[in-house]
Amino acid sequence: MRALNPIKFVITLALLCMALACLPAYAQNVAYLYQMNPWGNTETNQSLDTVYGAGNYDVIQFSNVSSFATSLAGYDTLMIQGSDNSGQPFLDFMSVNKSALETWVSNGGKLFIYFGANGITGGSYDLGFGLTATYPNYSVYGSIVESSLTTTPDSAASIYTASYFGHTTISKSGASLSFATLITGYSGYDGSVLSGYVGDVMVAGAVGDGFVVVGGITMPEYWTPQGGSSAPGANLLVNIINYTGTAGGTEPLTVPEPSTYAMIAGALVLGIVVLRRRKSV
Repeated sequence: MRALNPIKFVITLALLCMALACLPAYAQNVAYLYQMNPWGNTETNQSLDTVYGAGNYDVIQFSNVSSFATSLAGYDTLMIQGSDNSGQPFLDFMSVNKSALETWVSNGGKLFIYFGANGITGGSYDLGFGLTATYPNYSVYGSIVESSLTTTPDSAASIYTASYFGHTTISKSGASLSFATLITGYSGYDGSVLSGYVGDVMVAGAVGDGFVVVGGITMPEYWTPQGGSSAPGANLLVNIINYTGTAGGTEPLTVPEPSTYAMIAGALVLGIVVLRRRKSV
């Protein structure tokens, strides 16, 4: 019987460990908070499935949140849906939990507020973080300012149009003045030049150790290029969720679980033991 080559054995073991470590390990603890599917579609859930994998995030209704501390503080990443028929439940939630949400983000949380308002009382709404949402403030065209939203992880367009691409604009003040503009809204486009600037419809920035994305856009099914189940409209929402989860591309979306590190360590120890036994024979 041919003797086992210990060097090849250890190299093979190390390569196997590295491959296993590269498998998705959703160490991020993610929750999607909403009340009802906006405009009756499930595109948000589909996009979360694409980014995190089906079943790798929790779905929580506003009505089931007893308090931020008991229901949400343990998550690493939150996506909060305030569009369409989730608008008023979202505002009710924010009126009670805004301060706790700001503290949670400052301590390292990653947050995406999706506030494509519809059917609520018009006005300006304080979303915390120095950000104010104004509804209605409709934009027909959306121009993607943050280039990574057109490429990562999927290919998306740089200009979108709809009856209303955005329902809400987001203005910055105080500390949020340093936030980046991700998408801007316009009322006109002649095929080459955008016109009639409406305002920012999505912004993002670091807050303490955390990261915030806030937008007032509608849903991909209404956009041209088309959303729904096909690119590039659906891809834009996927890219926004990915952008939030990676804190604007500065962090990995997933990291190996502790069990993966333990497996790697165990494999290396086993390799060392085999080598020592070989030498002692």
